[in-house]
Amino acid sequence: MLDVDTRGLVNQLTYGVNLDEPVTEADAQRVAGHVVGQRVYSSPISSYYRAAEAALQDSEALASNPDADRRAHDFLRRLLRALDERRPWAELPYEEVGPAAWSKLMAAPVIGSLDLLPTDVRDRVSRSFTRLDDSRRGLILRLQTGQTVGFLASTSPGPGVEVRSADDSEQTRADLHELTGLDVIPG
Repeated sequence: MLDVDTRGLVNQLTYGVNLDEPVTEADAQRVAGHVVGQRVYSSPISSYYRAAEAALQDSEALASNPDADRRAHDFLRRLLRALDERRPWAELPYEEVGPAAWSKLMAAPVIGSLDLLPTDVRDRVSRSFTRLDDSRRGLILRLQTGQTVGFLASTSPGPGVEVRSADDSEQTRADLHELTGLDVIPG
């Protein structure tokens, strides 16, 4: 039986394919391109790959009827081949860190702000803000340069995203700009 996280990744992969019709090589190539491009699929590429492998090795049904289940398995086999064709996968400039890390980042200094809406930040980094409590939403990224950066959405309407990090402020702002294009205003 697939664990919840693996099943969630497999569901993301098969969501973009119509399992009521035969899947094609074009379907697999399209989804593989999105997975490698990290625009829609934001978990690490290797996580999607391992999830597809696990689903193919498990006897659990992936769809509600036998024909769709057969197509889902066919799609995942094709997807794994398409992902293998794209190796080596580029190292991601950043990865999302779960919201549990906020307990540590809330004590980190504010290294600046972004004069952007949270939706603008989301669109730039292809990662969504999560609800932290009744009034606040946040996003945490670990940069490939090693820094951990927290983005805290303003509670007032309009632009404004606070940026926190326990790492060197100046270097973190520079690396964040280089890796994401986001300009953090010191403050």
